[in-house]
Amino acid sequence: MKRRKTPLPQVADAAPASLDEVKVVLVTDPDQQRYLQRLLKKHHYLGSLKPVGERMFYAAVDGRGHWLAVLVFSAAAKHLKHRDQWIGWTRAQCDRRLSLVVNNSRFLVLPQAAAPTWVRGYCT
Repeated sequence: MKRRKTPLPQVADAAPASLDEVKVVLVTDPDQQRYLQRLLKKHHYLGSLKPVGERMFYAAVDGRGHWLAVLVFSAAAKHLKHRDQWIGWTRAQCDRRLSLVVNNSRFLVLPQAAAPTWVRGYCT
């Protein structure tokens, strides 16, 4: 049985009229996840992610569904001494609560995505 290919999303080439029309959506389709990884490899200074552990892929999309940015969250590292000391967890607390912590592994505003003129003024 042949798997039906999902069309790849388009990258936005114009600024959204307002930030109200920007939404963050979960990317679950394997073809779209591979496309997201290719975008990271091409445009992110750290490149794409190696397939290790649990990950969730998201895309910020405009009102037409075109991608503006991509985000990847991963399961937290099991042992980070300085993180655990800073939070103040005991070993037992860390064992119970570590599943509630996530790591923002990648965030990329796509180079073709444009910001509305009124937003650009804040960045200068």
